[in-house]
Amino acid sequence: ARTIALRQGDTTVALVSLDVVGFFFDDVEDVRSQIESAGVDVDHVIISSTHNHEAPDTLGQWGPQVGKSGVDPLWLAELKSNVVESVRESVDALQPVEMLLAAVDVSEDFPEKGTRNFINDKRDPKIVDETMGLAWFRSTADGSTVATLVNFGNHPEALAHRNVELTSDFSHYIRDGMENGVAWQTATPVEGLGGTSIYLQGAVGGMMTPLDTEVTDRDGNVFSEATFDKAQAIGHTMASQALDSLALASVEIDPKLSLRASVVYMPIHNYAFQAMFLMGVFDREAYNYDPDMNLDDFNVPELKSEIDLLDIGPLRILSVPGELLPELAIGGFDGSHTITGDYQDPI
Repeated sequence: ARTIALRQGDTTVALVSLDVVGFFFDDVEDVRSQIESAGVDVDHVIISSTHNHEAPDTLGQWGPQVGKSGVDPLWLAELKSNVVESVRESVDALQPVEMLLAAVDVSEDFPEKGTRNFINDKRDPKIVDETMGLAWFRSTADGSTVATLVNFGNHPEALAHRNVELTSDFSHYIRDGMENGVAWQTATPVEGLGGTSIYLQGAVGGMMTPLDTEVTDRDGNVFSEATFDKAQAIGHTMASQALDSLALASVEIDPKLSLRASVVYMPIHNYAFQAMFLMGVFDREAYNYDPDMNLDDFNVPELKSEIDLLDIGPLRILSVPGELLPELAIGGFDGSHTITGDYQDPI
């Protein structure tokens, strides 16, 4: 868990990013309750997942066999306590900052490969959000970096399905590059910013993935196999692009902090998910249905979740449950955001 706490006036918001595949809203509410019980001075906590495919099961559907949850309750409890501590540390470390913003088109380093250097879109209409959004928070006291935010949409699964090690995949290498820089061997080294870097996952639905990509880094090395070297090449190349862009950014004047949140109820239309809910594979509460009646088109359980709209001056962050399709976020049906580069799925 990595957290950035934001305070203006008497409003404090904590934004948490977890290196897990997902985190149910029931668990979010449990963590919020634990944070309140711990006496942490925060008004609202937003929890996001990087949608990492290389971490333990936090939802249940990847159990040892069909009908058995894959969640280790002891580990999940430890994860929640770590989130509480992460939020506490961030709130305790609050200090006055200035904010700089930037955005970079990730396809620009290698135009002949374009977005295909990092992303393979597995499904039509092959629309990709090529923009990496960036925020840099610097101490007004000494100019040192307090935190950076990196937002992009790509599944952290460069290690693929044969990997048996716990890892945050390329998300780690993005954060490592942002904090510590990248010492390229032949390309110009890039200096890091220090502080704490937080990776916020973007629109990954459809699906945005590094699988079956051939990644070229700034040294000219090419990686196609599902290895840590490939994950590092993705993360360090993206971090270098981000750092180059932030070096040209200017300070945002007097940004205003505001938050709006709305609870939503979403029906479980997926029959397999309905079955797993009834079997207890998914450990969360359902609403707006009759539990004494069979489930059918007229008796569909609904799940409670939340959408948050966080504004920090011109920076706007919208939380969306699940894997948002890029075409729903940015459009692109006119060809303006179609995946670029040489595209050919393996047979």
